[in-house]
Amino acid sequence: MLPLRRILLALSLVTSSLSIFLSAQVGAKEGSVMCFIRGRVNYPNGASVEGALVRLSPSAGGISQEAQTDKTGKFEFKNLSPIRYTVTVAMPGFAEASNEFDMSIASSTYDMVTLRPQPGAENVPPAGLAAVLPPDMPDGAKAEFNEGYGVVTSGKDPGKAIPHFKKAIDAYPKYAPSYLLLGTAYVRTNRPDEAIAPLQKAIELDRKSADAYIVLGEIYNAQKNFAAAEQHLSKAVELAPNSYDAQYQLGRALYYEQKAPEAQLHFYAALQAKPTSGEAHIMLGNVNLRLRDAEGALKQFQEGVRLDPKGPMAEGARQMIGKIEAALANQK
Repeated sequence: MLPLRRILLALSLVTSSLSIFLSAQVGAKEGSVMCFIRGRVNYPNGASVEGALVRLSPSAGGISQEAQTDKTGKFEFKNLSPIRYTVTVAMPGFAEASNEFDMSIASSTYDMVTLRPQPGAENVPPAGLAAVLPPDMPDGAKAEFNEGYGVVTSGKDPGKAIPHFKKAIDAYPKYAPSYLLLGTAYVRTNRPDEAIAPLQKAIELDRKSADAYIVLGEIYNAQKNFAAAEQHLSKAVELAPNSYDAQYQLGRALYYEQKAPEAQLHFYAALQAKPTSGEAHIMLGNVNLRLRDAEGALKQFQEGVRLDPKGPMAEGARQMIGKIEAALANQK
């Protein structure tokens, strides 16, 4: 089965950096706890990358460390100080991938990276996509699926992939990834209503497809059908507890269902997976306001704006910062 989170990255729908928050160290001072960063590097088709160069650098400057991925694509850095680090992965023929982690917040982090080919590069995953397709899939279906896959991984208009996935489904209707990618392509071409049926079929064929549950949950959130979003995203979190998208979208559904305490837990989990998410901090600010924690809300809004100053939620957060600061000043 294809690791579909990797394919969805080609549609710019999700991010590839996943973190596991194992031990909170909020406010820890440098040197008070030793940390470690583990991770795995994949090709776009999900195959493990052996021999990739992984560089760990203190974000504020200092001595870097290097490691290479093993046969399973894994790497590890141990005995780290609780400061910010940048992890950079390099492999010939692929664009460098970098992620930043604040180890003063999480003493242990897991970084999952998907490499993207450089434009015009011939160094593609050695196994090739066809190697992971079902062996009984007809050649014509494989060709159509690979054609659609090539469109989405090239960054071209995802709408051009739709007819290929439809033909792949007609020729081989029992392959869940075809339906998932078809649904995702509909979403990326602003046709979410048409995405629902193929996504539901993907789930019918593969009950463990966290990606299908996530995309459906995102659609239901956008449609303000928060009960349906909660149902699908709860299943996604069960299947992929370290997924930023699953945790963040479930937090949104719960927030709009007036379930602030539960939403808070999932936004924190989203930040454990992606500490640099400005939108998750801003949503936590909204949750804290609902829980009547003005000072906590202020801190979250400020951090959200710092991390994503030009994001779609930044201006609203700035307005809330001004209002909260004025209200707190009047209380003194």
